[in-house]
Amino acid sequence: MEHTKDNLSIGAELDRMRDYLSKSSRPVFFIGSGISRRYLGLPDWSGLLEGIAQEVGADFAEMSGKYDFERLAGELEYFYFRSQPWERVSGCPRRRLMREAIARRIETMSQTNACPVPGAAPGRELQELRHTVPRAVITTNYDTFAETMFPDSRVHIGRETSAGWEEDDRIDIYKIHGCVTAPDSIVITKEDYDEFFEKSRYLYAKILTLFCECPLIFMGYSLNDRNIKDVLTAIVEALPPEEAEKFREHVWVLGWSREAGDERVCKKEIGLLNGSSLEAVCFELHDYTEFFRAVRSVTENRRRGDLKFSISEDVIELLIKPLYGRQDSLKVAVRELLQNALDACRMKGGGPGAEIAVLLEEGEEGLFLEIRDNGIGMGAEDIRANFLTVGKTNKKGTGLGTVGKYGIGVLSVFLAGEYAEVYTQKEGSLPLAFRLYIKEDNQKHVSWMDSGGGGRFEGGSGTAVRVCLGRAQRDQIAGRASRDSLLQLLGLNTYLTEEGTRITVTEAASDFCDCLPSLPPDEWFYKVDDEIRIYRARWRAGGAAAEAGASPAGTAICARDNTVFFSGMTSPASFHWGRYTMLQKIPFIALNISNLDMREDDFSVSLSRDSVTLSGVITEGIAHGIYDMETDKVTDLVKSWSDSLRGGSAGAEGLKNMLQRECTVFGSCDILMELPGEENGRERLLAAGRNGFTHLELWGGRGWRERILHSPNGLPVKLCGAYMRKKDLADLIEDGKLIAVSVCYLDDYLYNATGPSNGLRAKAVKQILEVLGIPNPWNLTTSEILWAFIRKWRDALRVMYTEKSDKGILWLREEYKNPYEDSFEGERILVFLSYGLENPADPAFCRMLQEKIEGQGLGDLLSVQE
Repeated sequence: MEHTKDNLSIGAELDRMRDYLSKSSRPVFFIGSGISRRYLGLPDWSGLLEGIAQEVGADFAEMSGKYDFERLAGELEYFYFRSQPWERVSGCPRRRLMREAIARRIETMSQTNACPVPGAAPGRELQELRHTVPRAVITTNYDTFAETMFPDSRVHIGRETSAGWEEDDRIDIYKIHGCVTAPDSIVITKEDYDEFFEKSRYLYAKILTLFCECPLIFMGYSLNDRNIKDVLTAIVEALPPEEAEKFREHVWVLGWSREAGDERVCKKEIGLLNGSSLEAVCFELHDYTEFFRAVRSVTENRRRGDLKFSISEDVIELLIKPLYGRQDSLKVAVRELLQNALDACRMKGGGPGAEIAVLLEEGEEGLFLEIRDNGIGMGAEDIRANFLTVGKTNKKGTGLGTVGKYGIGVLSVFLAGEYAEVYTQKEGSLPLAFRLYIKEDNQKHVSWMDSGGGGRFEGGSGTAVRVCLGRAQRDQIAGRASRDSLLQLLGLNTYLTEEGTRITVTEAASDFCDCLPSLPPDEWFYKVDDEIRIYRARWRAGGAAAEAGASPAGTAICARDNTVFFSGMTSPASFHWGRYTMLQKIPFIALNISNLDMREDDFSVSLSRDSVTLSGVITEGIAHGIYDMETDKVTDLVKSWSDSLRGGSAGAEGLKNMLQRECTVFGSCDILMELPGEENGRERLLAAGRNGFTHLELWGGRGWRERILHSPNGLPVKLCGAYMRKKDLADLIEDGKLIAVSVCYLDDYLYNATGPSNGLRAKAVKQILEVLGIPNPWNLTTSEILWAFIRKWRDALRVMYTEKSDKGILWLREEYKNPYEDSFEGERILVFLSYGLENPADPAFCRMLQEKIEGQGLGDLLSVQE
């Protein structure tokens, strides 16, 4: 039966969709949690998190009232980790445990909880869906439903994706938020999403290009879902207006109708994140069989004719915009052309040093940017086969450290200019010249020019790319604040040159001419091996950058953290550290790596060349070098304090504060305090390299441990100058870990509270009442009864815990108490037993530090335990 609304009938709209699909590319399916609920009986995001909360005894109702889902997931991640026995968390990254629990829950429910919609025909629906042939499937779900439906597909989990488009008819499944088969890939917390968006630019560019080419079918999503709005907003913003209008014709949304008699199809406005909207055809169906059959009838028949992917001019533009949309077009063009010039000089090999010139000069038709090198140059075949073929390079496998396979190369001229002229000459060959431009048809064209290199190469070899800058770029240059800001405007203020390379920057109109600074000499670096050098100005033993002959510009560049220099290029870097969890802020790294394309497991450059990622063997070498310098610094600082500590004129807490302030790496881990014992008459610091490490935690002000705390079992103490949230305080009370609590906390969460919303949970309150000697507090069976009792007797209760306290602190475990004269009225202090360190030291760091501390005879001042 057909149901109509707004003159739309289900049958007619299915025919229209079928007709459109028969004339276009195969569609992309975007699958949301509604599909997993329909066929696997899985919960939505809220239901999934509620199940995890129940598993560990967290109060989901209270937490969900405070946080959005992303932040709630982050809270649960920490709660889940903290709730596990130390044997389980020892050596295990904090984020892994909850994701493994999520994977187990989804896998179990997928096998046992199948819950199809009553009245529908899931068997028929799945039979039709299984025989559809989408171009790709994009899903934010963690389950394996898509792989089950399309068993011969290529599966890409998280940011993992192939380097280029595959030229076959297999289906690609992009599980952008991770999968239960790889729990570490699951994206669920705010931290996960921030990292995903920061590091997934290439994946997003690829998917957006795919979406712009292909019809798009959303299924299992609400029209208000953020995933739908993110995707549609990004596509509409990337497309020119006329293309955006065409795109609106090939978006369909498959939704669910609760009753078979209420099925309908209509056009609905989807509000986008930029304030605009997009009208899409929405099918609201109880039974999906006919919808899937319509898609199957077209895609199954067209599969044989859809074998190759060819890049059109429009797709090139769509790929460039997502990749470079947030970058300055002039800087992108300079960087791309300069990197090509550096690669060309490397490929030339022996002979005179590399000379590269960046020129700005007025010409007859406007302002021109020219980048000229004395590299290998090009012949006609090089131009045709490599320079003008998008996605192909002759630099792969050269062993010269070139990076020309990344970025968009010569296409960058169209980001910054109206047209470009290219002059080139190979050694012993005639000069060649050609022009790149856009005609009225908005297509890119290339044509030979009669003139050669114009004497640029003096009979040698090289290439010059001369770009006629667009109006926006000309205005940028004309409106700069000062003469010296030209380098910053061109993005050259962060460039360094290698030995044997000179890069000059000239602006003819202002007589500006400058040479880019060179990389500092080897003695300014810690040399890990022939490939890796670490700038060591922050380690005093290596000397700060005040040595004779220092270049202020070069020194400023090398002072940047998380920055890598490679192949003549300086880029922001991210690191996959694995087990080296102490490493966060990394000093400037200089790399000398040949065969970059063969080292992608260790070194990868973003497609837009604006960042690099290091991992594997390279990060292990960097970690070893930094740990070596850092442990030297730690040892020197401990040694410098040794006489004061042993003589009793200084306390170990002062040394602890200095280590965490002065030692970047060591400052990121927990340093414990060993209180004086029978064998050791003075305080000693302790660094531990494992999560499961039993200790005491003292929260509150610093300098109190000697006056307050005694450790009969010789347990070390972690000092935390922080305020404890009531949820965490309740956890400690209920788990029996609390040793002492100041009256201030009891005032906050008991005396001044009116109920569980601003007070402690019922179980924790009853345990406090029991400590105070209140008879039968467990008979106060409900939260309402309990808080009515507290409100009635609040003044009496305050008198009880104030009188039972000792100078402002209520001790639940008297054996840990030290005699003290000071009063802590008005102070917020907590002491409790903890079975796990949140930030342990890396075992590799511990081994290195232990060897040096013991070698210097400093073990009585600093203890190291792996």
